[in-house]
Amino acid sequence: MPDQNRTDSLPAAAPPAAAAPTTSVDSGSSQPRSEAVSEWDTLLSKYVCVWLWSVLVGGNSALTYTITNAGFERWGHLGFLFAILFIFVTVLVGIGWSELYKYANKLLIPAFLLRNDVGLPDRSDAATSLRRAFYAIIASILMRMAISVAQVLLTSFGD
Repeated sequence: MPDQNRTDSLPAAAPPAAAAPTTSVDSGSSQPRSEAVSEWDTLLSKYVCVWLWSVLVGGNSALTYTITNAGFERWGHLGFLFAILFIFVTVLVGIGWSELYKYANKLLIPAFLLRNDVGLPDRSDAATSLRRAFYAIIASILMRMAISVAQVLLTSFGD
């Protein structure tokens, strides 16, 4: 039985023809297709940078709102414990705001408002700032959720 997986009996593929520059149908420009793709990649990259930043700003804004509307007076001595935990959450939210500001200052403002090309060191610093903001926001969300669960449990079983 002949081997079905053998490729040496297949005809050799023709060598690729020299690629002539083609125009982009979408933009109607006379630039080669690879340059047009590069422009789309750049635009998509900018969109994703703004989108990630805005999602984290929204999350941090929601956390800031929940912190400012926290009431501890009904918990008596336990309210002091909740207040200490909320101080930690507030510090984490502050770190998140600080890192989001650094990201905007290093990447978004130069790229969009000043129209400067942002170099690799600044992009790396901006990515580090965004990562730190993400970790701070996730940690503060988890702490805020733990406080909320504790408050619900104390309300349900404490009285």
